[in-house]
Amino acid sequence: MSDAFTPACPVFDKSLLPPCDVEIALISDGHYALPDAPSSAEFPSRLKQGRRLAVALDLLAAMRAPLCVHLGDLTQEPPESPLYKKARTDALTLFARRGVTPVWVPGNHDVGDKPDPTMAADPVSEAFLVEFEQIFGPSWSLREVGGFCLLFLNSQILSSGLPAEYRQRQWLEETLRTRRGGRFIVFLHLPPFIGSPEEPSLGHYDNLPGSTRRWLLGLCREYGIELVLSGHVHQRFVNRFGPTTLMTCASPAFTRPGYSHLFSSAPPPEQGRDDRAKEGIYLLRLRSGGADVHFVRTGGATALGEVVPAGAAPILTPLASDLCDPRLGVTLLHPLAVVMDLPIAWQSSVRVAAHNDYPYFALQELAPGFVRVPASDLADPLQLERLQMLREGGTRVEVLHLWDARREENMLPANLAEAADGLEIQIPGRIPGGVVLREIAAMIRLLPLPVRLSPVFAGESIPGKQHRRTRYAWLLEELPEVEAMLEENGCMPNALLVQPPRGGCIEIWAAAWLGQKARRRLDAAVEFQTLDDAAHVHTALTALLAACRQPGSRLYVQPLQDFDRTMDIMHGLLDGLCNPRPVFTALKFAHAFVASGRLVNKAHLLDAPAAETARKQGARVLDPLRGCFPSASLPLAEGWYMEVL
Repeated sequence: MSDAFTPACPVFDKSLLPPCDVEIALISDGHYALPDAPSSAEFPSRLKQGRRLAVALDLLAAMRAPLCVHLGDLTQEPPESPLYKKARTDALTLFARRGVTPVWVPGNHDVGDKPDPTMAADPVSEAFLVEFEQIFGPSWSLREVGGFCLLFLNSQILSSGLPAEYRQRQWLEETLRTRRGGRFIVFLHLPPFIGSPEEPSLGHYDNLPGSTRRWLLGLCREYGIELVLSGHVHQRFVNRFGPTTLMTCASPAFTRPGYSHLFSSAPPPEQGRDDRAKEGIYLLRLRSGGADVHFVRTGGATALGEVVPAGAAPILTPLASDLCDPRLGVTLLHPLAVVMDLPIAWQSSVRVAAHNDYPYFALQELAPGFVRVPASDLADPLQLERLQMLREGGTRVEVLHLWDARREENMLPANLAEAADGLEIQIPGRIPGGVVLREIAAMIRLLPLPVRLSPVFAGESIPGKQHRRTRYAWLLEELPEVEAMLEENGCMPNALLVQPPRGGCIEIWAAAWLGQKARRRLDAAVEFQTLDDAAHVHTALTALLAACRQPGSRLYVQPLQDFDRTMDIMHGLLDGLCNPRPVFTALKFAHAFVASGRLVNKAHLLDAPAAETARKQGARVLDPLRGCFPSASLPLAEGWYMEVL
């Protein structure tokens, strides 16, 4: 690699985040690749891995965290390779020149693979282990910081039969026993499991051997370990086992191809190996409430300017639990998680059961205050588990219940009160009848949750469409008649749901929404009905700012993921690979500001010429697509700017 390194990144702007006790920068699977190694010719992206690692290290240094962790696999070359030592030396030089000195967790590209006769790579050996510890220090250790005990384990020696395995087991059990009642976070390379604690380990490249897994999970349950962070897979998964959250982390180098079968889309570049939008690093922030995990996307960048505009500080956005006045919601038309048996492929002799957790991680990153889900999700154990994890993170779950006037299907979920934070009753028809409203009024009086009403009107004619479409919210002009019916029948919901007319001007509608004199809260639903990403950004930001200018109102956007094989195709917040579209990024940063109390009643949208003029006059102009305040050298793109007054 050339000695011409990228300039240091400006320090991260953490002004939107709450205080914490300690921060930990985290990188997994750096996979530095020698540009002239024969193996680099196999995939074009392999030639970029060294530069991708350099960008990731620039960002890690800019986090200014007192502790850094590398979760294994420093180099692309495995330890049995004749090029391994050169690759290791060059990789360590990258770290040293940026002042990044991690705790090194050993991975299979550092000390060898887990023992498995179906695997092509060399297993962990005493010789590999001795050499690693000579260079990097002990292969297992602990740090006590911020009220937490951080446990760094060598997953590769588990079930190996090496003497070091027995010593590590004794050490871990004794460490937990003497600190019983403490708070623990575990770092290791191999995840305990991907889809299920009962999944096979023989022939499965991506989990701990079965007996070792049961031992470690037993310790998690007995000692209440809060978080287990692992690498190796290069894809993101999250699981719960008793009190423990288990999370596998992304790599900034490349994605593992086989897991692309999780997505209902064309494969990413290089047979799934170069799904760049999924690459990144992490910042952990430890505080009394737990460990906040912030994902920082590196996006396959090979130069720092591709991630952070020149002179601009990257902004970290808060999680949902830290927003003081959330206004953004998301309607989940797709399931939050889908389980698939992935086909037997290279590096696996068995089918791998996995779930697509990228929608969950996207919502965690977007930090909406609310999600709307069908009532059936509360009866699905996997969906319910993921929804409860969102709730623990500060996002409120609101359940959609379709009202049946025949009374055959009006039974609410038995776990509604404990599993949800609100109920939305969807009433067939544009204007509800008196009998229905009186029945709903009686239900509302018995419910311990706030209730919103919305219509299901199957009578909208759309130009260019043969069949009429169904509308799931009221138009503003229908509200007087709806309000009169509610008053007449003593029905007192907490809110009503409205939406812009299809094809109408969003600015005119937003002004009319603001001008409503309703007797109750008016929430809005906005659907991205086209493939025009630029128009979606403009619509979403206009509607979000309108929601923030009236007390308590909420904006719900949909779909979360693209619709590309239905009667109406439309882009969502995420594409078919569950990667962010521009509207996701814009909403993420804009909502972080307005929900933190920074821009409420103080911001408006600008086009490019107005943004340039405002900037020259000294105004702060926020570019939500980049999450920063642009410098004078940053070119502006039309219509995606907010001036902070």
